[in-house]
Amino acid sequence: MDIEKQVAELGAKLIETAARNTAGAVSSKIQAIKAKRNNEETIQELEEIVNALVSDKNELVRIAQAYEQEFVAQQISKKDIEYITTKFIPVLKGLLSKPLVMTLSCKRLLMT
Repeated sequence: MDIEKQVAELGAKLIETAARNTAGAVSSKIQAIKAKRNNEETIQELEEIVNALVSDKNELVRIAQAYEQEFVAQQISKKDIEYITTKFIPVLKGLLSKPLVMTLSCKRLLMT
């Protein structure tokens, strides 16, 4: 599975989980529960809300860890390493070996 598809799926899960128990939805549920005025039933329903929130929190943690794994899994390819070692580093060494004044002079020439 390519990384873009995996990230898109994680995004969809994130939206779904975040929307499931918004503050407004939880507040509405609590108000409805309090209106019943049955202590045992109120306690049970509040426990269900808390359990759902804990479950959602755990799901969000799993999604965050999956995002982290996807982005950590991206590595520099052999081609990238080869370019850096054969092209970039020699140019950088060349620039660093020249006096600063000459480097600044070349920069001015390039900017005009």
